[in-house]
Amino acid sequence: MEKSKIRIMIVEDEQIVAKHIKNHLEKGGYAFFEVVATGEEAVERAAEIQPDLILMDIRLAGPMDGIQAAGKIRSRFNIPIIYLTAFADSETLERSRATEPFGYLLKPFEAKVLYSTIEVALYKHGMEKKLKESEARFRTLAEAAPVGIFQTDINGDCIYVNEKWSAMAGLSPGEAMGKGWEKALHPEDHQRVSSRWYLLAISGEKFAMEYRFKTPEGKVTWLFGQAAALEDDAGNKTGYMGTVSDITARKELEEKLLTSRKLESLGILAGGIAHDFNNLLSIIMGNISLIREDIPPHEDHYKMLENAEKASAEAGELAQKLITFSKGGWLVKKKASLADILNSAAAQTEANGNCTCDMDIQPDLMPIYGDETQLGQVFSNLLRNAAEAMENKGKILVRAENSELASEDYHQLRTGKYIRVTIEDQGVGIPDRHKSKIFDPYFTTKDMGPQKGMGLGLTICYSVINKHGGSIKVDSEPGKGTVVEVYLPAFKEPSAPAEKKGPVTKGKGRVMVVDDEPDILSITALMLEKMGYRVDTYEEGSGALDAYKRAVQEEQPFDVMLLDLFNKKGMGGEETLRKLLVFDPDAKVIAISGYLEDSDTDDLKKDGFCEVIIKPYRREELDKALSKVLPERAVD
Repeated sequence: MEKSKIRIMIVEDEQIVAKHIKNHLEKGGYAFFEVVATGEEAVERAAEIQPDLILMDIRLAGPMDGIQAAGKIRSRFNIPIIYLTAFADSETLERSRATEPFGYLLKPFEAKVLYSTIEVALYKHGMEKKLKESEARFRTLAEAAPVGIFQTDINGDCIYVNEKWSAMAGLSPGEAMGKGWEKALHPEDHQRVSSRWYLLAISGEKFAMEYRFKTPEGKVTWLFGQAAALEDDAGNKTGYMGTVSDITARKELEEKLLTSRKLESLGILAGGIAHDFNNLLSIIMGNISLIREDIPPHEDHYKMLENAEKASAEAGELAQKLITFSKGGWLVKKKASLADILNSAAAQTEANGNCTCDMDIQPDLMPIYGDETQLGQVFSNLLRNAAEAMENKGKILVRAENSELASEDYHQLRTGKYIRVTIEDQGVGIPDRHKSKIFDPYFTTKDMGPQKGMGLGLTICYSVINKHGGSIKVDSEPGKGTVVEVYLPAFKEPSAPAEKKGPVTKGKGRVMVVDDEPDILSITALMLEKMGYRVDTYEEGSGALDAYKRAVQEEQPFDVMLLDLFNKKGMGGEETLRKLLVFDPDAKVIAISGYLEDSDTDDLKKDGFCEVIIKPYRREELDKALSKVLPERAVD
């Protein structure tokens, strides 16, 4: 600022001294002055004219001396003050320091000393003003920042946190000061984070790690914290400045991805086992079925065979549970009422214990498009877990409502219409150390054994819900119960074509069976022949195609082909189907499989299969499928 524009107020009760100072200032190029004689007048005029600088005599006539007047002015206005005094005793200097003066002039003083003191005071005041403005900008930015910001002293103890940090930690800024910030750390992370932080505070190294906050209300937030040392102009460390970012959504996505990878690995193993297991069961069940037909029902052996067949069927259901782990799995989808599925699962839960299910289902709940059996097992399992958490007594709250998701961020689901189901119990809750593992295969808190748990229940629930395009999330706090939240897509137009209905006629026609297992070919052929069909068998697709073409040329075509999807000896089922449909677009083909990787029944029918038979199968399953495919050709 130009000297001629600087406004200076002189507070001096001796007129001669005041005039002398004014003359010096005029000679120095200063033009705007205000001269007052008392402290009271100085306070009043400072408020009115807001000078750029005040030259204040310490000893003033009247009840208010210069130091008192300076104190009142400094408390209200940011005006630099230079004291004028003929006395420099320690008591006076000590009183004056409290008002933070910008300089002292000891009477009498020379003009050049006056000028230099004024220039230094104005420069210092300008720098302080810029610093305060910078601090204000920093504080505004810090308070508006989307991340938590903190500052510590040289020992690592907190001296500042912004509003975002306080919100994530559940602590007020005052509670966070000093070592109070440690109260925000999750109990399981406390020792690890605190010790590392104070160790790095001593060494001066940068800090960067992931950890959790847990608020007094129990909310857990995953964070990425980082900090670096602050230094003065000489390079000496003065403290630390750092940020904490909320990474909860990322951690949840990572856990979901990890769970998916575990399931994918298990699915590869489970799918292979299930495929071979179902092949063996098909042979066992087929032989049992054929032998049982030749034994009168009143014979003891008939009952034994019936029990063996039942046990084999149950083993087949176990294999299907293994397949559920696999990618794509086996789904028999159709339009279904989720309200009916939930009510049925609730009734089953109430029948098996003393728990009651309080059902709160929206009256106009949208239908779903899914597998009723598998979803029924999912909700039965979830309700059973809730009942066991309450020792089979108490009330389980089940809610179901229509929901529309407008953002893909929620549960990593696509936007659209969903049904939201929550199952809430008042049980013991889930310990924090177990929360990240509840969907892991074979993780269980129950005793292992046939009457206890094998740790597959929630894993199967996760897999089934995921395959339906939905999501499942568990929120729990020890001692306060658990809430399971499930989202399932609402029903759209079914992708499966409507079945043509016709008369069920069995036992006539020519059938080709293709499977790479000779024993399965043999037992399937025997069952079909007993049903009245003429049967040809082949172990791989290329030979079967050649035989099919010859039969057409010889005018003795096959009425239907039973085609296993997976073939170790040659051309697989889906490739065989494609080539067959090129030759004969009207060919009737039934898919057979004990394991499906990327298809469900609807997809297979879209590809050209007429029906699907699941291994292991009995004669009844063969009969049912053939009657649907051959309602006309089967008639002589």
